[in-house]
Amino acid sequence: AARIDRQAPGRAIVRIGGDRAVEVQMAFTGAPDRNDEPCAVRPHRLFNGVGPTPVTPRPEAAETRTELQVIVDTIIAVSESNEASTRALWAPPLPAMLDWIDLGTRELSASAPAPGFALGLADLPAGQKQLPWRWEPSTGPLGIYAASGVCAGKALVSLGAAMASATGPDSLHMYVVDGDAGITGALMNLAHTGAYIRKGETDRVERVIRLFEETLDMRRSVYAPADPQLVLIIDNVAAVLAMFDDMQVAALTDRLAAIGRDGSALGVHLVVSARTPRDISHRIAQQIPNRLALALSDPSGYLALGIKLREVVPLSAMRAIDVQTRHIVQLVEPPDLASWSTSNPEIARSAPGVYSFPVSLGFAELEPAATSADGTLHIPVGIDSEDLDQAELILRPAEHALVVGAPGMGRSTTAAVITRQLDRGGVQTVRVAPYRSPLTASDNPGQLVDTVGSIEELMHANQRTVIVVDDAESLTADMAAALEQLIDHRNECVHVVAATTIDAARSTRSWTARIRSGGNGILIGGARSDGEIFKVRLGPLDGRGVVAGRGNLIVRGRTLGVQLSGLNAVA
Repeated sequence: AARIDRQAPGRAIVRIGGDRAVEVQMAFTGAPDRNDEPCAVRPHRLFNGVGPTPVTPRPEAAETRTELQVIVDTIIAVSESNEASTRALWAPPLPAMLDWIDLGTRELSASAPAPGFALGLADLPAGQKQLPWRWEPSTGPLGIYAASGVCAGKALVSLGAAMASATGPDSLHMYVVDGDAGITGALMNLAHTGAYIRKGETDRVERVIRLFEETLDMRRSVYAPADPQLVLIIDNVAAVLAMFDDMQVAALTDRLAAIGRDGSALGVHLVVSARTPRDISHRIAQQIPNRLALALSDPSGYLALGIKLREVVPLSAMRAIDVQTRHIVQLVEPPDLASWSTSNPEIARSAPGVYSFPVSLGFAELEPAATSADGTLHIPVGIDSEDLDQAELILRPAEHALVVGAPGMGRSTTAAVITRQLDRGGVQTVRVAPYRSPLTASDNPGQLVDTVGSIEELMHANQRTVIVVDDAESLTADMAAALEQLIDHRNECVHVVAATTIDAARSTRSWTARIRSGGNGILIGGARSDGEIFKVRLGPLDGRGVVAGRGNLIVRGRTLGVQLSGLNAVA
């Protein structure tokens, strides 16, 4: 290149393929076009004539155009005529916003239906075309990475709408766990949606994952293609998992990874979104072959997905990179699903529900207390958070229970409910409480005792008897000593259920410490750290410390979230 004469415009060196380099002189196209210029005629005589012969004047050029302009004008004229058509060198750019109707029109104009659900429009430069981008559930889970929760939520809503528009409610059951701002709540308008769960509803999160696990286990034995497709959609998976403690997060991560690994071939599918690639554990991420990366706040996030920074282009709203193919995809804007809801019974919901934990419950809705053949006493006290089944306080012969609660959370109410449940079951009940306790009211069943002698008589009882104590921390020293002596006597027919405060339950000097060591009881309200009273680890429970009667049932070290019954609650 150094040999090129800079004083010679148009001089260049050209090499085609593996041929040797040749120095050439390019043609100059900036000169005026002379093709249309008429000739100037100047006659000449062989012999001298009379006077000079007039010269035809050269007409002035109407317009001076260069040869390049002539070429361009000719190309334009040919292109505008119908005599010839020229293929564009590249496809038009992706639209800045892809409307739902526009994507549907492209779908209908396709020569043959393609498998999967269209979520956007992909740009294929090598083929000079744009085609709908599809997710085929049988190929594996789908992961959407976006710093914007709005864009991620809209993408999930569009996906749900695409699946619902192509599949009937009997063939598709969707379950949505929302860890963000509630954008995916629009999917509740679809008859295909079995449940919409917010991140704080940890009991429902646990139940919906168990539903998918049970379906997967069943289909491993018997699976028919006609079975409905189950799709679990989790928006902002990191925020959902943050509601659980470290041990539970590890267990949930493994369970979700198993659903992603084994479910696709059996009609059980997983879709997750995250704000960064690192929000999805490696155990889950390695099960996600289909991934879309929208604009990320940290460029290193693309490197975590295997995308080189030079491959990243500016990504506007709802524009993504297909991690596998590196194609740019414009995601479709979701439709207004409010108009999709219907009360037509022919397309009613058929997906099994994952119902919310009740905030109130009437004790009359529970079964009465009962004694099994081995002498174990079962006292229904509420509804459990795992299966929404009846939660029972279980007392084996000579066992006792401690009811611990924060102020105003229903500790005394629970003691009163237990007396009514025992009375309904025909179990002899004795009440012990200070004068200010609601348990002293005359409408409570059972005998109210306030003397040491009455307690001492129960040491030799030969009939099943339960002593229900309220405000155990306020009893006189003599009554506390008598109850402590009764517990030490270990009469298999006698049980003590004592209600006290959290601070009193922590005390090792309290007479209730002997009951606490048995590992049976109820913890109402308080904090997760209060599990140390029973030497157990409490998991997350939505409404703990806020909803009256919301707590944990502890049976021999096993914890269970419960909503305890009230006296006059209406479910």
